[in-house]
Amino acid sequence: MDRKYHYSSVGLAVGLLSALLVVPIYANSSWHWISETRPYDVLPYVIAMTLIIETAAVVLVGKVHRIGKVFCFISLANLLSFLAPYLLNWMIFSDEHIYPTYAYFLERIPVFTVGIGYLLITLAVELPLVYGMLKKDTERRKRLLWTIITANVITTILTYIVEHHYCYGRW
Repeated sequence: MDRKYHYSSVGLAVGLLSALLVVPIYANSSWHWISETRPYDVLPYVIAMTLIIETAAVVLVGKVHRIGKVFCFISLANLLSFLAPYLLNWMIFSDEHIYPTYAYFLERIPVFTVGIGYLLITLAVELPLVYGMLKKDTERRKRLLWTIITANVITTILTYIVEHHYCYGRW
């Protein structure tokens, strides 16, 4: 690749990532949910949908035919990846004067669970675990790797859509 295009590609990638990671700041304003539904309320439905889609993808596309093993490791990985954003937000926003209890925090957390950061956390948590435990059970390792990535991108997008459809708030 020509050096000129290499620097342009890197610049474009950094610019796009920067635009996706911009977080608005609302000084001296407080968040409140308008909907009765909170992101954690839709979590059980989203988890069920995610487990079905990711298990089916790994079995059918990734060609891993040990359904029980696939389901167990995808369930474990998803538990960790769904828990991670809540714990990270709790650590970031935890201040006993603002959010005295975890329940109070969940009711008033001013962010949606799913976003670009969530996708990165999901891939960082799930990819090594699921791929690491299932790569021996397929002859097509590269296909398995890309299946796990693609299935996680799809389920993250679906989770984002569900969350933003049922949960809404404003500053």
